[in-house]
Amino acid sequence: MEKVKDALTHIRAILKETPIIFTFRSAKEGGEREIGLEYYIELNKAIIETGNADMIDIELFNEEKVIQILVEKA
Repeated sequence: MEKVKDALTHIRAILKETPIIFTFRSAKEGGEREIGLEYYIELNKAIIETGNADMIDIELFNEEKVIQILVEKA
């Protein structure tokens, strides 16, 4: 998680005013890796807390309560 946050910080420093969309694409959504639901929630919360992403892409295949938690956090 720290490496992802560090990478986002470096990307933000380079792109400055360019909008950044953060997404973690799970294997079931066509991504490279599968992670547990709790880690997915914590990862997205951590990214929201950095303030370095302008938008968070939340997978629609998540439970409604997960989507609601992350939308409220954002």
